[in-house]
Amino acid sequence: MHLTINGEEIDFNGNTVRQLLEQLQIADRPVAVERNGQIVSYSTFDQTVLNDGDVLEVVTLVGGGGANGFPPLWHLIHLLNIGGCTVRIR
Repeated sequence: MHLTINGEEIDFNGNTVRQLLEQLQIADRPVAVERNGQIVSYSTFDQTVLNDGDVLEVVTLVGGGGANGFPPLWHLIHLLNIGGCTVRIR
């Protein structure tokens, strides 16, 4: 099936959100997933079936080390839109 993830189209051979995260090699990381404008609860990743044409936003945290005395920073891989508000951490 064809999915759009963070604006990029991919081919996906699985069925669930959990299988998608495994294919993306981020299943073991803390992630937030939005599917067709709705947040997918972490507890339902195994049961949430994806359909051809679904549009997803997948966000995870990436730790960065501090430099020049500044504390470590957390970066989002992609922007997340929640309730009409775009969240970006830098």
